[in-house]
Amino acid sequence: MSSGRQSVVYGIVKDLKPLSRSMKGKQDYFIILTLLDPTVSKFGKGLGTNLFHRSEEAFPKDIAPGDLIMIRNVNINVYASTRQAVSISGRTQWLVLDCESFTPKRTPAMEVELTEDETAVLKMMQDWYLKSEWYASCDKVAIQIKQNPYLRRTEEVGGAGCPEYFDFMGMVVTYKPVSPMHPKRAELLLTDFTRNKKPISGFEAEGTIDPSLLIQCTLWDQNATMCPQLKYGDYVYIRNTKWKTSRLGYFEIVVHGEPGRPPKIRKIENPNDPRLADIKGRADKFVKQKSTKEATSDKITIDNVYTVLHKQEPQVKRFAVRAFVVDFKPHDPREWIRKWCRGCDVVDSCDADSCAQCGKPFTKYTFVASFLIEDAYHQNLILYIYGDDAQRMFSDLGNISFDDDYVQKLSERLRQLPSRARPEKLYLDFGGKSYNVPGRGRCFRLDETEFMFC
Repeated sequence: MSSGRQSVVYGIVKDLKPLSRSMKGKQDYFIILTLLDPTVSKFGKGLGTNLFHRSEEAFPKDIAPGDLIMIRNVNINVYASTRQAVSISGRTQWLVLDCESFTPKRTPAMEVELTEDETAVLKMMQDWYLKSEWYASCDKVAIQIKQNPYLRRTEEVGGAGCPEYFDFMGMVVTYKPVSPMHPKRAELLLTDFTRNKKPISGFEAEGTIDPSLLIQCTLWDQNATMCPQLKYGDYVYIRNTKWKTSRLGYFEIVVHGEPGRPPKIRKIENPNDPRLADIKGRADKFVKQKSTKEATSDKITIDNVYTVLHKQEPQVKRFAVRAFVVDFKPHDPREWIRKWCRGCDVVDSCDADSCAQCGKPFTKYTFVASFLIEDAYHQNLILYIYGDDAQRMFSDLGNISFDDDYVQKLSERLRQLPSRARPEKLYLDFGGKSYNVPGRGRCFRLDETEFMFC
């Protein structure tokens, strides 16, 4: 390769910086790679390569050390006595391949077909690399990626030296997509397993992630409407987010839209992405500590439920947990429904006419039931179903009533839920309330949770 000339470059990705976006000029997306080929000695640095493109879709989401790459029409420049490859706007093309399988990692904004000659060169490069000391010593997850100067951790948010705008990477704990009520807003709870300096107040994580490790993220505009489908355990990278103090006093982050720009949130598709090494290391440490702590806890078993006491409102704490339904009781949908005096918080059978406490006629119904749920750590919990939250859980059925039509619809809904007769590990997000009941101790109740059926 000669300096100052356009060339075709073939190589193996030695290391890379995460995809970023220029803050000046055209504000193109770019990635910085170091490439290997047979001319690089064991202790050589490799060829620094800077690839720019107007669309982030030109770069594979799962590019990683050890991948093959072919780059057409790239400039070879000399900077500080060192050669480097720099892409040319509108001319440079590239294709990344998994070196072991020779499978192309194609992208929508960079459609490239290899010629026979290019395929032959890449096959030679593959053969060399898989037999080289570089391959024998390559640990894709443990490779040290140079620090992204814009990336911040939860523990840095709000601290000295934390800029107002920065990038954030973390694991999804809960995801609330846009809705008819909030068509341009979505909400996430995220963790990178570092501690929030001002965590969510009054949040108790029973059987789930320590609330001090969480940070709330609100997405607006195209960031919300074009957000990928997310679930617990997914990882996301968010560009140019802003930190703030919420009205309740905890640190959170918000992501506002920019007209004509793509969304700033991306799901990290490759579970072995080297950028995740630190987060996953902290996650493993958290799980080990949590498992040790929970090994001594008592397992909770389900029982029949007829009423729920929840008078200790000052002691109520809210939490969230991701779990699957092991069973529910009662199994007969008619036994779920009770008449309810909301003012006195008294329930009675559906034959009763008036509240035994205030004497007023009953005008509302509620559920009196319970779920036995189990999380990924095999911890069981009873969630009682009662009050206003009973109406909310199956809101598409309308107001709770004891007429045959409603009972039939409720029966159909319950048949769609897993049970001991129909076991299925379908993980769902549950909100809950934790509270003390005199004579019974701590209990847990379903809170702010709506079941959606497709």
